[in-house]
Amino acid sequence: MPDNFGVHNWIDCLPAEIREIVHGCMRKRQLAPQEVLFHAGEVAEALYQVVKGEIESSIVSPDGKELILYITYPGDCFGDASLVTGSPRFYTASARHASSVLVLPAGQFARLRGKHPEINHALLHTQSMRLQIMSTRMGTYASQSLRQVILQRLVFLAANGRRQDCGGVLIQTGLSQKEFGKLFGASRQSVNKELKVLQNQNLIELRRNGIFVYSIEGLSEAALTGA
Repeated sequence: MPDNFGVHNWIDCLPAEIREIVHGCMRKRQLAPQEVLFHAGEVAEALYQVVKGEIESSIVSPDGKELILYITYPGDCFGDASLVTGSPRFYTASARHASSVLVLPAGQFARLRGKHPEINHALLHTQSMRLQIMSTRMGTYASQSLRQVILQRLVFLAANGRRQDCGGVLIQTGLSQKEFGKLFGASRQSVNKELKVLQNQNLIELRRNGIFVYSIEGLSEAALTGA
């Protein structure tokens, strides 16, 4: 589970007795590889917590490019924002591999929120953290080079990655190098070129199962300086 689980996992931030009540209202659903859980524009009928596998959240830009917003891992919650606001889904969620999720229907969610104020506190904390992260990213991306954008995105992903015994962090994107462009919002060729530069600078290592970050601190420093 990511170290800063409060950003994506409000359920485990709840007191133990309330967490058990929430989980008791959820049912498990199995997903086949590439199976779509919901599409952008649909009415939100439930929220989810990943049990196994990886769920990809993506949007299509105005010029028709598919962009990956983020990938959620076991323990992560998603789909709650649309239930809180009552707005349609703003992204499409699909399983990258054979996966399973816990499903909390909208009606149960509303009932639990009314009965247990702690749920609203946990949701507010999580949504505020997400908004802060997204606002920071949007505010900085507009004036940055592609390398700076990639560095900032890697720092964010590394903070949610799997720490290794050696002290580094593995970002398990589940993406091939051909798909990296979708993650950084640029062409595959441009992104791969910048990633190779960062690898030559010993900031990262491109691996078959993801991107290994030697040091989040070193990556953050490079992001600030635009190295």
